[in-house]
Amino acid sequence: MPDFDFNNKISKNSELTKSEHYQIIGFHKADFLRNDINKTLGFAKMIITQTIQNYHDRKSTKTVPRKKRLAFKFLTALL
Repeated sequence: MPDFDFNNKISKNSELTKSEHYQIIGFHKADFLRNDINKTLGFAKMIITQTIQNYHDRKSTKTVPRKKRLAFKFLTALL
């Protein structure tokens, strides 16, 4: 476990910055567990899980714009 603390706070409506995405993916690539990433960076475990899953699905740390996410959720709910 690293001996530093980022003390990041994120509100429910804000999105991660590129830097925050890279931090999560970097820790993940270094074989840190989600709990360790949570304790070190301070992000919710769900945010960490979604960021890692999106990285594996799309091979990118970019997020899909919110409008497209809502449309995608709506369309998948219909199927």
